Amino acid sequence: MQPELSIIIPVYNCEKYIIRCLGSILRQQDSDKYEIIVVNDGSTDNTANKLNKFAPKYKNIKVIHQKNAGVSVARNVGISASHGKYVTFVDGDDIVGINAKAFDKHLQDSKCNKKYDVMCVGTHKDVPKKLTAEYFDNGYFVNMLNVARKTTADIVLGGHVGIDYEGDFNGPHLWRNVYDAQYVYKDTPQDKQTAIDAVDLRQNANFALYSRAFLDKNNLRFVVNMQLDEDILFGMLAVLHAKKIATAPDVTYFYNRHPGTLSNLDCVSKYDIAYLQRSAVLLNEIAKMPKYDSLFTHYTQEYAKYVERYIVRFDNEIKLPTNMYNCVDCKRTSCKGFIGCRIVDDVLEHCKQNIIKYLSNSNVRM
Repeated sequence: MQPELSIIIPVYNCEKYIIRCLGSILRQQDSDKYEIIVVNDGSTDNTANKLNKFAPKYKNIKVIHQKNAGVSVARNVGISASHGKYVTFVDGDDIVGINAKAFDKHLQDSKCNKKYDVMCVGTHKDVPKKLTAEYFDNGYFVNMLNVARKTTADIVLGGHVGIDYEGDFNGPHLWRNVYDAQYVYKDTPQDKQTAIDAVDLRQNANFALYSRAFLDKNNLRFVVNMQLDEDILFGMLAVLHAKKIATAPDVTYFYNRHPGTLSNLDCVSKYDIAYLQRSAVLLNEIAKMPKYDSLFTHYTQEYAKYVERYIVRFDNEIKLPTNMYNCVDCKRTSCKGFIGCRIVDDVLEHCKQNIIKYLSNSNVRM
């Protein structure tokens, strides 16, 4: 019998967190009915041993061991091995099933998207040093599945709480859908832009539900040659292709921000390179959809503004600040800025021409 949901968990050196992560999933309502696929991406610590001891206790947990190939490959392997009608992703150091309402007393303010009133972000005041029972619930998956059934959406978006490894909020990092509201994005350029921007702000492909048939139909998988933001790009491409996107009120994921995560590695230029790469892929995909010409223009301009803001342009030469040459993700010290960069060269010519044309407009200013 086909499971309704497949939960895909890529792990690499997660011995400190993986059992806690799996425990939070198993505590969820109807968890025994879900398919749980853990892809061990060549961990060098004790992760594999812990999984091999823990997984056999539960018939719905499948562990796949592979040579280290990166998180994108691990997620793609999980998708290929899954059988669920829907798939969702959980990182091995995170937790599902947070009761966002329990965090209200810690919020100083709440900033909502007034136009659609679907997502809020709060800033911290008194931070809980320990997550006790009051901060958890067991409806994480069932609530998203209920929204998926009700709306027949291709994607259901939940919310998340981000706390750093010491138990403090990592800045204004409590995102969630408004409790008493559910919004269904329409297949219009305006709603599509709002959804893409929302996914960009979410900074993650997790805390969401995806129709497996939808992913397969549109050949949506994680790009394997990206060092960063591959999950943001996946989410952007997914909402771009989705006919219907819905939000799930009161569904919250615990995003564990700690020094060992790739996104916390110190490299000045990694974010710039990742932004340029994912923007190029997004632009190239939008360019295939004539009905979204306005989106192509919008994101081309955003791309150009980013280039203009962060790169000093002298005639036909593009120069980078000296501290952006030696990126730990690129490993190249002879790169002459973005000219000849192996990542930026992935942008198709028509995108380059649009960007150059936009930058040549003397009225363009940040």
